[in-house]
Amino acid sequence: MAGLSSLLTFDNKMKPLTQRRRYLTGILIGVGAAYLWALMVFSFYAASEGWFGPGIFLVAAYAVLLASWYVIPMGAGVGHILPGLVTEDECGKAVFRGVLMGVSCGALAAALTAIIEQWAIITGAGQIVDFSAWWRHELRRLALHGVSMAVVSAICLGAWAYIMNKKSKPWVATFHKPTS
Repeated sequence: MAGLSSLLTFDNKMKPLTQRRRYLTGILIGVGAAYLWALMVFSFYAASEGWFGPGIFLVAAYAVLLASWYVIPMGAGVGHILPGLVTEDECGKAVFRGVLMGVSCGALAAALTAIIEQWAIITGAGQIVDFSAWWRHELRRLALHGVSMAVVSAICLGAWAYIMNKKSKPWVATFHKPTS
């Protein structure tokens, strides 16, 4: 496995197109996971409130647009780091590393989403009437969002790690024992 310093630096042997492809793939997976999570959460809220329709897809896309300030850089970072972590080892370790990175990204995304949701309170433009009730509600929502984002991110990055690991070792899928 490559050291941390080699993962955080550019690989000079890699073609620039491959580097860009890694970044773009990471960004697309990040945006896709964010959209999947937003669609899941807003569908749940809409069903519990009694309305559901095609507007859910637009609301989820708008939520991803609002979160793009951290989803895009996080996806590019994952696209740079994850391939180096998963291409050299066996498949189980690669998937575990992808899932672990997904859980970490989901937890960070939940914290940043909480900042977006509470921006009015943070900047002083909002007002809290009952602080203890507000705090309990926000901690519960942060825990639910953190768990759900961690699960969605872990599934997406674990699957990507599995695919990258299999693509880096084409001989694993085609190797057959010689019969004599």
